[in-house]
Amino acid sequence: MEEVVLGLVFYQTARGNCPVREFINALDGDARARVLEGLVSFREEFPRITTVDCRSLGTGLHEIRVRDLRGRQHRVVYLEVLVHRMC
Repeated sequence: MEEVVLGLVFYQTARGNCPVREFINALDGDARARVLEGLVSFREEFPRITTVDCRSLGTGLHEIRVRDLRGRQHRVVYLEVLVHRMC
């Protein structure tokens, strides 16, 4: 039986910087918590995502949109990559 597994891997530059992690760390407490909750929900619910706003940007790119308590919208752009495991 083949299992499809979703993993979240943040892009890392040649110098070792991780723009998504840096973006998340720079957010205030509420916004950071909301974005992290959105990423966890996305990973746990994939491919039937119901609690997070996800949209296709075309050419294989997608975004996750999360609103914080102040109504500000934060977006994380991702590329969907599936890894197949044999069980």
